Amino acid sequence: EISPFPPDKFVQSLRTKTSSCLLNIYLANHPLHRSRNGRLSTALYAEVFMLFNMQMSVLREYTTCCCLSESEAEAIISEALRFMVLNLKYKQRHFRNNFLCELERCCAAATDFWRMMEFAEELLRDSDLHLRLCTKEMTSKKIG
Repeated sequence: EISPFPPDKFVQSLRTKTSSCLLNIYLANHPLHRSRNGRLSTALYAEVFMLFNMQMSVLREYTTCCCLSESEAEAIISEALRFMVLNLKYKQRHFRNNFLCELERCCAAATDFWRMMEFAEELLRDSDLHLRLCTKEMTSKKIG
């Protein structure tokens, strides 16, 4: 039987991979895209969205499959989300000048950053719901 990562090692691994992937995303060259209605954007939002969805999937699988207490699962999800959002905020601030070099890039960055903000809010709402569902599921397993 293969034992899963202990929670502290899992969270550290998730943090390291998230930070590394975000760095690669922000260092990549993102060509401008103009929508039919003229809105400028890049692939930055889509890449961040994909990374966060993937990390959340791994996080949910880990907390569901491991025999963790409610408080441990909540702590892991909270810590991982906190790190992901704070790391995204740091990367946006650190690399913002790369996106603010000309008017079209500024417009695309504004669109991308707005979409990432909306996604982060949705992610936090969904995670809160997931935590409540996990708590109910764990409680029903203990009762039954």
